[in-house]
Amino acid sequence: KNTITFNKKAAQANAAQRVTAEIQLRIAELANRREDWEVNEYDRSNQSLYSLISECLGLYLDLTTGDDLKAKKDGLATHITSQGYVFKESSPLSLKVIRCVFGNKDRRRLSTYHTVLRVAIDEKWDVKAVAQNISERGGVQEVSIASSSGGMTTVEKATVVRNVLMSESVATLDSAVLRSQCNTAHCGETAAAVLTVNNGGNDSVQCVVR
Repeated sequence: KNTITFNKKAAQANAAQRVTAEIQLRIAELANRREDWEVNEYDRSNQSLYSLISECLGLYLDLTTGDDLKAKKDGLATHITSQGYVFKESSPLSLKVIRCVFGNKDRRRLSTYHTVLRVAIDEKWDVKAVAQNISERGGVQEVSIASSSGGMTTVEKATVVRNVLMSESVATLDSAVLRSQCNTAHCGETAAAVLTVNNGGNDSVQCVVR
C-alpha cells in the first residue's frame, strides 16, 4: 500500500514538472518570436504584434483556467526568476505575462500592450478575434488611449462625426457637367466638393472628389 501511494505521488510530481517545463518552453518561444518581430517586422507588420498579444491572452487564460494551475504558474514563476524580472506583490498576472513575452526594454510600450491585454480580458475577447478587434479600433495605441480616458478611439470618433454630418442634407448640387462625370457604380458613396463662396451668397463648384 505504501509503495502504491509513493508511486502515485511520484507520478503526480512528474506530471506537474512536465507542465511546468511546458509553460517555461512556451514563454521562451513567445519571447523569441517577439525578438524576431522586433528585428525583422516592426516597421512592416502590426499584424504580427496583434498576433503576439492574442497569444498573450491565450497564455493568460491558460494560467487562470483549467487544470494544473499551480504547475502552470510555477512555470511562469521559474521563467520570471530566470530572467531576473522583479514585480511588486500587487502586480497583476496580466502584466507579468506581457513583460515575460515583450521583455523589459520599454516601459511605456509595455504599459500600452498591458492595457490592450486588460481590455481584451475585461471585455472577454475571443483569442481568435484579438487581432481584428485591435485593427478595428485603430491599433494598440488607440485601444490604450480609449481605455485610459474612458472615451472613444479616434476611429470611433470619426465614425460618430461622419454619421452626424451625413444625417442631414443642406443642399443639392446639379449641373450638366456633374451629371456627365457621374458614375452610377459610386451612387451612395461619400464625395468631397471644393466650393467658392460668391458675393450673392451662393457657391461655385470647382471640383468634386470621389
